[in-house]
Amino acid sequence: MQLIHELTQYPDIASVFSCIHEKEDAVFLDSSLRNDLGQYSIIGLHPYLKLVQGDVFTVNGDPASEVFETFLKKYLREHQEKNTTSLPLTSGAIGYFSYDYGRKKEKVTTRHPLEVDIPYIIIVFYDSFII
Repeated sequence: MQLIHELTQYPDIASVFSCIHEKEDAVFLDSSLRNDLGQYSIIGLHPYLKLVQGDVFTVNGDPASEVFETFLKKYLREHQEKNTTSLPLTSGAIGYFSYDYGRKKEKVTTRHPLEVDIPYIIIVFYDSFII
C-alpha cells in the first residue's frame, strides 16, 4: 500500500539526509537545478531488494539462479505500479549501470586497465522515498 504524505514546510533535504545517512543503503540524489528536469532531490530509505552484478549476479547478497537482465525484466513486469502524482517517482529503485557494463554488453574492448574494482551494476529498490 502506498502512503504519500505532503509536507507543508520543507526542511533542507541535505540536513534531513545528515540525520539518516548511516541507515543501510540510504541514498541521496541531490538536485541543484531549478527547472522541470531537476527540481527534485530524492532520498531512498528502507531497501527491500538489492541487485548487484559483479563477477556474479546476486539478489540481496545471495547468488541468483538466472542472469541479471532476465531477473530484472521479470521483476519489473510483475511489480508495476502507476504513479498518479506529479512526483518523479512513488516507488522503484535507484542505482547505476557502469560504463564497463555497457562495454561488456556491446563487446567493446578497452585499452585502459581496471583502476577501481566496483560492480557493473547496483540497483536498490526502496520502500520509502523523501522527495
